[in-house]
Amino acid sequence: MSSLLTIIIFLIAKFLHRKWPFILFVPVFFAVAGCILVLWLGDIPFDRYFTDNKPVTFMLGPAVVALGVLMFKQLPLIRQNLKQLLISIFCGSLLSVLLVAVLARIFSLPDMVAASLLPMGITTPIAIEVTQPLGGSPSITSVVVIAVGLFGNMISPYLLRLFKIDRAPAQGLSIGQTSHGIGTARAVQMSEQAGTFSGLAMSINGVVTVFTAPVVWEIFY
Repeated sequence: MSSLLTIIIFLIAKFLHRKWPFILFVPVFFAVAGCILVLWLGDIPFDRYFTDNKPVTFMLGPAVVALGVLMFKQLPLIRQNLKQLLISIFCGSLLSVLLVAVLARIFSLPDMVAASLLPMGITTPIAIEVTQPLGGSPSITSVVVIAVGLFGNMISPYLLRLFKIDRAPAQGLSIGQTSHGIGTARAVQMSEQAGTFSGLAMSINGVVTVFTAPVVWEIFY
């Protein structure tokens, strides 16, 4: 039942966004907000929803693996831009954790909160593994990472147009670097090249941040 509910809400969101391309009708955001609203109004426990929704959750694995097909098809373009790609991801990862650390210091956030926010730019499973040794809360990290992904999924096309980023590889790199898997879902919809580079940026950024986050933490804390 929960799987059917999730799919129906997502399909409604796709229909609304196609008819009225308003930012609040972006399918991922609308589906998440819609499911939360239904669970709240129906007084449905999340544990029950999560258990019943396992068929849809299971499909996340094959969907992520399927990104490898896109990467294989774009292999010549990846090789051609590999140096720029790696430099951009390293600089983006370092800048991301530096900004969080600096802002956390400016606003005098508790160390636990700062550690929880530090890996906010990478995908949730890796972010949790980064934040735990630093004394952060996996719960806070998960919520923040998902919120960042949703935000990126919603506004990334508008920001790309605003800053006139029109090359598909650069678009994908920008989205995957900042909005991980949820943003990559939007990049795949934009174009095959954007989806490929978004998935690649998401993966490499996670690995790089495993090293940059603890180094920045040691410097500031």
